[in-house]
Amino acid sequence: MKTQAEIAQVKTMKYWKVFAALTFLQLILGITITILAIKASEFSTSLGARDLPLWASGPLVVSGCIGVLFVLGCRNSFSENTSVFVTKGISYLMSCLSVVLCFVAATFNSIHVVLYLENFYSCTDSEDHSACICLKGTQPLHIVYTYEDISCEGVFNGLYKVFIVLAVLNSLGGLTCLCYVILLWSTRYNYIYGGVTGSDCNELA
Repeated sequence: MKTQAEIAQVKTMKYWKVFAALTFLQLILGITITILAIKASEFSTSLGARDLPLWASGPLVVSGCIGVLFVLGCRNSFSENTSVFVTKGISYLMSCLSVVLCFVAATFNSIHVVLYLENFYSCTDSEDHSACICLKGTQPLHIVYTYEDISCEGVFNGLYKVFIVLAVLNSLGGLTCLCYVILLWSTRYNYIYGGVTGSDCNELA
């Protein structure tokens, strides 16, 4: 039969694998969202900051990097190593921030798709084909939206899809960070991945 120490070791490694998966997923999602946001900015110069969630992907990448540093710094049970405690605290705070920002970014992208792109009354290219002019609302109270430097075909075949993907990825980023935060918080009072000993951890700069 396994001793209590062996059982605790198995539980610790299970937690470590979950933490590692979540932090690496944060990092991957953050980088992907950053690339797509930059891609979306190339479609049209008239897109606002809320439509280009670099302000959400940046903290997500930072959260992932700090989380990876924290996870790789320790694999077994915890202690009161100051550097690991500080890293864990920063990782927790950055993940909490990323939860909020990712869900807000997903909401903004979803609003743009649902309330605008899918509800325009009509869209036509400008005379020089340098912009797509869309009308929203009923006559005579049309609200005009102009997408600069892109055709209407580009808006609905390119930008539309990018916004949907961004909304999905930001939602996944928020859920990943939320799971990480919940798991991190749930271990605050026990010895499974709650602190580290010098023999169990690598030195953290």
